[in-house]
Amino acid sequence: LNGRVARAGRLIQGHSNQWDLGIQMVAAQTDCCDRTRRFDAVNGENDGRVQQLGQRGRAVTDSRGPAVIQAASALEDGGVRLKTNEGTVLARLLVNAAGPWAGPLGALPLTPLKRHLFTTAPDPSIDAARPWLWDLPHGYYVRPESGGLLLCACDEIPSAPGDYSDEPAVLQDLLQKLAVHQPNWEEPRVVRHWTGQRTFAPDRLPVIGFDPSRAWLFHVAGLGGHGVTLSDAVGRLAADLLLGRGSSAGRPWDPARLV
Repeated sequence: LNGRVARAGRLIQGHSNQWDLGIQMVAAQTDCCDRTRRFDAVNGENDGRVQQLGQRGRAVTDSRGPAVIQAASALEDGGVRLKTNEGTVLARLLVNAAGPWAGPLGALPLTPLKRHLFTTAPDPSIDAARPWLWDLPHGYYVRPESGGLLLCACDEIPSAPGDYSDEPAVLQDLLQKLAVHQPNWEEPRVVRHWTGQRTFAPDRLPVIGFDPSRAWLFHVAGLGGHGVTLSDAVGRLAADLLLGRGSSAGRPWDPARLV
């Protein structure tokens, strides 16, 4: 099940084994005639594919539009039935790797924090090999990027999953920081900006492992903007845990600490 969510919703406990998810996601379709199909695992990354453990290299690519996950209910054999408006998906495991939406999807206390990035116009005087400047006490950083500079005010704005709206005050805050702490610099000419979301648990540690109350749910979330940096290590750790090679119990990333 693709983790790219069109609209975040609420995860409300209904009864002992069913949850109303109310989240729009992209569901992979395996058969144009039979939409009920068993998988060994459902991958929640933003790759639009359902991976089948034990059948190396096989994947099903979604070719349909967004589907609404309406409910998830435990199966007698320990798996999970995911009900969507496009049909039903049966899975042995559901991997919650939905980024900013991992909180509502997995009923976890995760908070997406919005952050802005800005780039300046190319400038031949900027050395691409110059070191990063990261002022931790005052909260900003500057580094070379595409012939110019990439600048960040290190903002952390709590926001709803998928909220990438621009906050004009952040640029003004950044320019003020540079004027105060780098008075010899000319005011940068920003030509492009964008926002992203970094998702954190209350203790700002990752959440990796099986859900303590739902054996069919496995979390890979709360990486706090370090997803690319940690991807290799987290991928190997998650694979080991999913295959029974180790446990998260008592480790700093154990999801049980949040319940």
